[in-house]
This record gives sequence, C-alpha cells and structure tokens, in this order.
Amino acid sequence: MTQRLLQRDATRIGLLYSSVSGIIGSGWLLGPFLAMQQAGPWSILSWIIGATAVLLL
Repeated sequence: MTQRLLQRDATRIGLLYSSVSGIIGSGWLLGPFLAMQQAGPWSILSWIIGATAVLLL
C-alpha cells in the first residue's frame, strides 16, 4: 500500500476561491439588514414567503 502525502500550498486559484466564498458567505448576514431598511416590517413577510417557496421546491 503506497502512502500519498498531502501537500500544503496556497495557489492563486485557491486564494481566489477562498476570498469569493467569504464574500458570498457574508451576504446572508447583510441581506436581512438591507431588506429591513427597504421594506420595514414587511420584509419578514417576504422571508416567510421565500421559506415557503424553498420548502415546496
């Protein structure tokens, strides 16, 4: 049985994917805040409608 060693390196593509996933991942924190500013209390209704649509799909 041959063993393969894992190599630790940071390539440009790896760093690009890591930074893009960080940017996209922070969007779920900013989304509700911006929706509340724009729509006020009605934004909660939009989240309920969206959650229902996701559950039905």
